[in-house]
Amino acid sequence: MSDFYHNIEEEIGMGMVRTDRVLKHISHQNNSIEQLEAKLAKAVETLEKLARLGNGDRYGNSDGNMIARATLAILKGETE
Repeated sequence: MSDFYHNIEEEIGMGMVRTDRVLKHISHQNNSIEQLEAKLAKAVETLEKLARLGNGDRYGNSDGNMIARATLAILKGETE
């Protein structure tokens, strides 16, 4: 557990929760999640292009195409 959450638990126990600090932390976490989602979307977009490189709109079977396809499957949760 992070120090932030540990401190919040202590503050709750003492009845001294500072909601402004909690809301600021939540806002920061949401921004971090949104940034990660944007990066993931860009990575998937790029891997889709690499998976089709040299094959028009269809997936290819070159080594590079297959590496991109395997990585896409992992990112999309399509592997076991």
